[in-house]
Amino acid sequence: MKTAYMTAGFSGLCGLAGWFCSSVWAVGSDLDLHTGRFVFAVTFVLSPFLIFPLVRKTHLLVRAHRELEILANTDALTGVANRRHFYEASEALVQGGPEGSEVAAVMLDIDEFKALNDTHGHAAGDAVLKIVASRLRERLDTDVDDVSAFGRVGGEEFAIILTGKSALDATRIAQGLVEAVRTLPIDRYGRTLAVTVSAGTAIQRLPCVLDALISEADAALYAAKSAGRDRVLAADNKISAEVAAGRAVA
Repeated sequence: MKTAYMTAGFSGLCGLAGWFCSSVWAVGSDLDLHTGRFVFAVTFVLSPFLIFPLVRKTHLLVRAHRELEILANTDALTGVANRRHFYEASEALVQGGPEGSEVAAVMLDIDEFKALNDTHGHAAGDAVLKIVASRLRERLDTDVDDVSAFGRVGGEEFAIILTGKSALDATRIAQGLVEAVRTLPIDRYGRTLAVTVSAGTAIQRLPCVLDALISEADAALYAAKSAGRDRVLAADNKISAEVAAGRAVA
C-alpha cells in the first residue's frame, strides 16, 4: 500500500514536471499549450511504469535494512535484546538520565542450567530459555510501566535496567519475576521440568558507571545462588530482608 501511494505521488510530480517543461517549450516555440497538456497526460500515464521499479526497489531496501537492524539487536533464540543492544540502550540511559535520579539493575540466572542441559539435552535447554524469556517479558509488561532495558546477556543470564524505581521497588519486581518462573509449567516430551531462577538487584544514583552497577547486581545474584537459589538478594541486605518479611506476611 505504501509503495502504491509513493508511486502515485511520483507519477503526479513527474507529470507536473513534464507539463511545466513542455509548456515552457511550447511558449518558446510559439506552439499551442495543448502540446504541453498532451505531454503531461502521456508522462502521467507512463511514469508509473518508469518509476514503480525504482520505488519498489527503494522500499525493499528500506525494509531489508530495518530487518537487518532488528536481527542485529535481537537475540536469535529468545527474541529479546541481545547483549550488545542491551548494553547500548543501558549506557544511553545512564549517560542521559537526570543527575541524582535512581537507576536499578536486576540480574537473573536460570538455576542449575548446565545440569538441565546435561540431563535433558540442549534442545530442552533452548526450549527452557525461550519459555523463561517469554515469561519474564510478560511479567515485566504487567508489573512495570516502562522497562528501560531488558535482554539476554549470557548463556542463561538476563539483565534488566529500571529507571525511576527505588531499591525496594526493584527488589519486589525481581521477586515477582522469580515467582513467575517458579510457577511456570514446562513440559518436555511428557515430562514436567522444574525450572527456577535466582536474582540480584542493585541501585545507584546518576551519574554512575554502568559496569559498576551491573557488577554489584551480579554479585548479589551469586550471593542468592549461594544462599540456596530460587530467591532474590539485593546488594543492600536490608532491602532483601524487607522484601522477605513482606512475603512472610503475605
